[in-house]
Amino acid sequence: MDLGGVLLVVRQRDDVEAENGEPGRMILNFHVDDFDAVEARLRTAGVDWLVPPEDRSSGRFGTFADPDGTYLQIIQFA
Repeated sequence: MDLGGVLLVVRQRDDVEAENGEPGRMILNFHVDDFDAVEARLRTAGVDWLVPPEDRSSGRFGTFADPDGTYLQIIQFA
């Protein structure tokens, strides 16, 4: 996935479990300039939202899991 010049690569490995046993221990945050565009791209990719995109006092947030179950979050600060 190309994230504006930063590539996020998710690969399967034989030396780790198929899913993260404690996904809440680490959340990767991606600060974006156009939340709506990133959200649309993620929806097209079929992500399952753990916390659907929402407006908060500090900006717009959405949390989903990658194929391994690791939590990822997109944020556009207000």
